[in-house]
This record gives sequence, structure tokens and C-alpha cells, in this order.
Amino acid sequence: MSSCDCAGMASGWAERSVSALPPQMRQQAAVQRKLDEILRVLPGADQRLLHLETAPQAELNALDERHGTVRDEALVDPATAK
Repeated sequence: MSSCDCAGMASGWAERSVSALPPQMRQQAAVQRKLDEILRVLPGADQRLLHLETAPQAELNALDERHGTVRDEALVDPATAK
């Protein structure tokens, strides 16, 4: 089962408490909540990342392109940059 499948399956468990989820899904749900909280309170964080699980594909593609550029810029060594 891929991690993407678990996110969708977790919503099917809505009537049950998080503690009743299978261990892997429970761990993923806990990690997701922690990451969401970090994004929520981190100044300058891209708040759109909080809703990636339900974002349309076009938005995912745009965010992927934007964050790819951010990653590329972060990898540039200022000492060797022109």
C-alpha cells in the first residue's frame, strides 16, 4: 500500500478513533498532524501545503514546480555562483 492510499483510507475510518487505526495508519496520521502544526506556525511557510492531500492536480503540479525552483536555488553555492 502506498502512502497516498493510506491518506484516503484514513478518512474511511472517520467513525473510529485514531487509536483504533492500524498501527501504520495511526503513525501516518500522527506524523501528518505534527507536520501540519509545524507548517501552520512557521513564519513564511507556504500554507497551501497544509491541503495537498485534497488539492487538484494542477495545483500539485504548480507547487511542485515552485518548490523545485526553491530547492534548486538552495543548492546553489554562493561562493561559486556568478
